[in-house]
Amino acid sequence: MNASRAIFWSFVHVLSASGTTLAFPIPPQTLWDLTLEAERVVVARVETVKIDESGDLAVLRVIETWKGPFTEFIRVRFSSRMICPAPPRYVEGREVLAFLKASDEVADSFTTVGLSYGSLYPAVEDRQAFWQLVHRLGSADDSTSFTMKKEWHVEAASRRATRWHGLYGLESSADAVHSFYDRPQEGSQHLGALLSADEISAIAEGFLNEPSADVTLPMVLVLLRDFRSAELDTTAVALVEGTLRRTPPPYWTAQTMILVWERFGDPRGQIRLKAFAKPDGDPLLDSMFWTTDAGKLEAAWIASKGELPIPDVQPLVLPDENEWGVGFLTPP
Repeated sequence: MNASRAIFWSFVHVLSASGTTLAFPIPPQTLWDLTLEAERVVVARVETVKIDESGDLAVLRVIETWKGPFTEFIRVRFSSRMICPAPPRYVEGREVLAFLKASDEVADSFTTVGLSYGSLYPAVEDRQAFWQLVHRLGSADDSTSFTMKKEWHVEAASRRATRWHGLYGLESSADAVHSFYDRPQEGSQHLGALLSADEISAIAEGFLNEPSADVTLPMVLVLLRDFRSAELDTTAVALVEGTLRRTPPPYWTAQTMILVWERFGDPRGQIRLKAFAKPDGDPLLDSMFWTTDAGKLEAAWIASKGELPIPDVQPLVLPDENEWGVGFLTPP
């Protein structure tokens, strides 16, 4: 058993003794997976959340139905006592995009597809991007053509709101933290390796039109590793400059710096940062626990700018628009 799994199961043992519900984390669920499995996809207001004899119950007042028949109210069963895998989140008074299927245990109730991945809180202005992708799937299933699946993921990756869902389906290994929990038979199909030049350009153009400063930043740089663009280089540098201003810098900062250094001709980024990584040697731990010491990361970045042709640009600081604990911000 490697170190990361040993740590995880030690954590499981401690929390299980307290009565907390635990199991091994589920494979990450993208919008593609959620939509195919769901019997209902709804935008709904969370009217109430309470606990009864069957556990947690969220009552949703449906605003829009994107898949399945319309019902004004839907009762959703879940367990807030779950920690691993993370449960869905239903917050009273909020509007949620929920992916649901009929409960096998409680009549006239639903459960959430993909647990925390299946209760999303996109901004109102982002709902159209989600709706278009859900609607495009239509009657798709696991036998859907390879071409349609690839095109769908390119479209998703080209929009900031749905970028993770597209990128993860194209190259899940670019998100090392979450892809660690993919089952071997369910891992990335590496669709990204089969993209055409036009599809790569579409993803790059989408990123430049709507840049993102979250885990999708290193993911897009992985997918566009061989795509040459001065504008992309400059944007990536500006995003690194902005990210280094966050306290603490997010865990993916070092990975992003390494990828940007590659774009400017230095493939030795891991050597540059070796002193800042945990000495465990485990790939998951390395990706999760790069130093978040802003001073040390900034010093490494400044040193690289003295050695590589990295331009001086204004930092691009983007607001953190994502909801922690759901979707691609599900805790690993």
